[in-house]
Amino acid sequence: MSKDQQQEGSAQPPSDFFKYLLGKWKRNLEWREFGGIYQHLSTSNTFVQYEENSKYESSYVSDLSAANAGNRYARFSFGNSLHDLKFAYEMIFSNTSTTPSSSPLFSKSSLSSQQPECQTFQWKYLGVVCKGEYYSSPGVATFNVVLPTAFVTTTYKIVDQNTMSVVIVEVDEKQQPTIQYGNMYRLTQ
Repeated sequence: MSKDQQQEGSAQPPSDFFKYLLGKWKRNLEWREFGGIYQHLSTSNTFVQYEENSKYESSYVSDLSAANAGNRYARFSFGNSLHDLKFAYEMIFSNTSTTPSSSPLFSKSSLSSQQPECQTFQWKYLGVVCKGEYYSSPGVATFNVVLPTAFVTTTYKIVDQNTMSVVIVEVDEKQQPTIQYGNMYRLTQ
């Protein structure tokens, strides 16, 4: 790895996850099954697009506690190519950053005087309100989906301006738990 690549990867992560996400991405993941021999299940190559909306368009805005004036809204679409992107969901990004004193990731004893700022966001999936957080100093975001029969947690680690590492852990009573891991790369046009 060259010195420039090392410096690029160690650059300060962006403070605004919303702005960072905007654009088109290619996500490459490998799927494995928990347990036994950690069996390889498949690989996936998905295109993802994040677009800014001027307002939250779904009819369930009142269900989301973050639906306040000044918040930012994003539409997420997925597909097998850039030409067949299908709308997936909308998200509301909170208009304020907080310190994660109430977050389960940080206990009071582990918090130092340099607490990372936390940007929160919400969306609705299969009728359930889902929540996420972005911590700017380590450049890490978590997306949590808690359904009656499944739990999915996705962690994104910003590597540089155009790359994120991704880990998705899915536990579903209808199938063996899985882990998906890989990268997302920003597509330039």
